[in-house]
Amino acid sequence: EMLLSLMILLASSGRTLFLREWIKKWQSDKSTRMYAGLLTTVHKKAMLSTGMPLTYLEFNSEVALSFAFDNGTEILCALFHDKSDGPEFGRLIAKQILASFMDEYEKSDQKATTGDNAFYSFESKIIDTIEGSTSKILSMLRAVRGVQSLML
Repeated sequence: EMLLSLMILLASSGRTLFLREWIKKWQSDKSTRMYAGLLTTVHKKAMLSTGMPLTYLEFNSEVALSFAFDNGTEILCALFHDKSDGPEFGRLIAKQILASFMDEYEKSDQKATTGDNAFYSFESKIIDTIEGSTSKILSMLRAVRGVQSLML
């Protein structure tokens, strides 16, 4: 069971497009804004120094951070979760959330949209997106040689 604590969708400017906090670990709105700026800076630094987006960080024995990045819109999904979930599962969920967000708002211009609640309606899509990730996992498992016979 994945334990999520915080998910932030960020524009390339560092502006928070959407934030969902499941566990109240963060001090205040100022803290989450500070994290948004820090995550954007760390991500940009990784892109400049390695040419690749940042995908995973571990903070301590409990907390990990998985990233998904959309090159076209330069939107970053940062997902704080339990370290025991592992990098692959955390990244899969972050990618699914980002894809769902992009599907929902592909026709709107995220750079032109203003206000902290501009994407508030995305809240109702998060649970379905996470639950839908199980079918993605099963598809990936079925593609692995020998696994399908074990699933029968």
